[in-house]
Amino acid sequence: MKNGFLIVKKPQKLTSFDIIRQARKILNTKKIGHAGTLDPFAEGLLILGVEKGTKLLEYIISEDKSYIAKLHLGKNSDTYDRDGEITKISETKPDIKEIQKILKNFQGEIMQTPPAHSAIKINGQRAYSLARKGEKIQIKARKTKVNDIKILNYNYPHLEINVSVISGFYVRSLAYDIGQRLGTGAYLEELNRYRIGQFNINQASEISKENIIPFQKNNLNIDCIDVNEDTKNKIKHGQKLPNPKGITEDIALFYENELICIAKGLEHCIKPHKVLI
Repeated sequence: MKNGFLIVKKPQKLTSFDIIRQARKILNTKKIGHAGTLDPFAEGLLILGVEKGTKLLEYIISEDKSYIAKLHLGKNSDTYDRDGEITKISETKPDIKEIQKILKNFQGEIMQTPPAHSAIKINGQRAYSLARKGEKIQIKARKTKVNDIKILNYNYPHLEINVSVISGFYVRSLAYDIGQRLGTGAYLEELNRYRIGQFNINQASEISKENIIPFQKNNLNIDCIDVNEDTKNKIKHGQKLPNPKGITEDIALFYENELICIAKGLEHCIKPHKVLI
């Protein structure tokens, strides 16, 4: 079995874990993970790690992401999306200039409160489990960042935006917050993720062994270093290496264009962390 990443497009209605189950069956392996799920109503880019690729998903999960989101104005949802209980809020029809002015408040670093219906843990329990039981939940706002946000189309009650954000951002919360600022209410009606880091939806393909993308220097967002055969053998036995460049972050070590190890850069040495040979 090849090690690497699979770039697939998740359709609406299927869960991300439905796709993982399909991949495990097709590829005949249980070692498959994901670089960030999508809600069932959402569609778009889903990156799967296959075999040893599961060890490297953390370097993709932390990457920035881009979405096309369609908001429904005039109503709220208890889950902040179309799958929740919908409540009518207002029939006010804001003009596009007002919306553009409001969106400027969401550019750059902002404070955001994740939805009650989310996977965040509160006292060891998932927030959505508590919310479904009708329990009152208090989730603290946290700092996040919107790299870019712009209007693609507006035809009340539908507002379509393109938004690029850092990891951990909730587009559902953004929809809710925009509705609050406008005074109209809003929920997320459609969501399409089309980019994660350097991976794009245009790279999506069918699930097959042939379409597994191997580890390359351009698809790992960490420092990469080429090593010789002697160093490769040291890595094989878990030996520490010199750190002449003083790199204090994770490092990808390649031998003849093959990724052989993710190492930890320490002050005086490089310590093998995830050995792939």
